[in-house]
Amino acid sequence: GSYQVSAVNPSDPSQYSDPADADTSRSFASRMLIHLYLRSSSASRTEKAAAPVISVGEAAQRVPKPALKAYEHAIKLRNERKLQEALTDLDKAIALYPGYFQALAERGHVKIGLGRSLDAARDFAAALLLNPQYELALRGSGICKLEQGKFPEAVTDLESAAALNPAVTSTYLFLG
Repeated sequence: GSYQVSAVNPSDPSQYSDPADADTSRSFASRMLIHLYLRSSSASRTEKAAAPVISVGEAAQRVPKPALKAYEHAIKLRNERKLQEALTDLDKAIALYPGYFQALAERGHVKIGLGRSLDAARDFAAALLLNPQYELALRGSGICKLEQGKFPEAVTDLESAAALNPAVTSTYLFLG
């Protein structure tokens, strides 16, 4: 006979499969293999993910306005793929406020984009000295260590980054 098979996850009813056709008249064995893929309903996909937690170090930091402005402009330039210009603004932000661990980590990521991972590793190390639990710096440090072949150290940094913010899929990509 011909059948249509579908499935619903009993522990999460929002996950379901589309119907799959199964024709037993074309099978020579007593068993059939049917592939069903669960997907989430559109209602569950519209939920927003929780924003990552801001650390005490980030919240307590008093960044001078000119440094913050240079940092925000650098982020805009980086998003436009103008990496060299972004690097200049990040240098300015760090010169105005040497304890700006967010700018140090961001500068490290820009340097990775420019192919300067050894130089980037120094920025991540400096950011982690200021805030050892800064997820962006941990991920960047892990990427640099991965490129240097320091695999156990890279795994440690990337696992720490994933524990701090499990929503960032690129961390898992590098961890894999």
